[in-house]
Amino acid sequence: MESPTVNPAKDYNPLEQAKEGMKVYDRDGNEIGTVDRVYLGEVSPKQDEMGKGPATVEPRQPTNEVTDVLRRAFSNDDLPEVLRNRLLRNGFLHMDAKGILAPDRYVLPDQIASVSGDRITLRASRQELIKT
Repeated sequence: MESPTVNPAKDYNPLEQAKEGMKVYDRDGNEIGTVDRVYLGEVSPKQDEMGKGPATVEPRQPTNEVTDVLRRAFSNDDLPEVLRNRLLRNGFLHMDAKGILAPDRYVLPDQIASVSGDRITLRASRQELIKT
């Protein structure tokens, strides 16, 4: 019996290395903000590819801690339900954007190029991120 093939790109979840307070840089190396929340999501990239995650993100009876995190995450945002479900399913970083008038942003795991030291480098520009 052959062992399953491991694809590091599919098995790797950069959110697992992200921490609050890390600096976020766009694809051009410009500092664009600081991580203020990390949510790992309902399903890993590998589970999602294999179809083993939930078909939809349905309300559960989460603990008070999880409920508080999700309430804070989306409290001031007017996100479409489809987008909110995607964020909950796959996870996200919430970034406090650099600049007085700059809106905060959500970063999806597939928008992260690397996590190293206290730095997160994106494969996207600030404009490609979801505004909060």
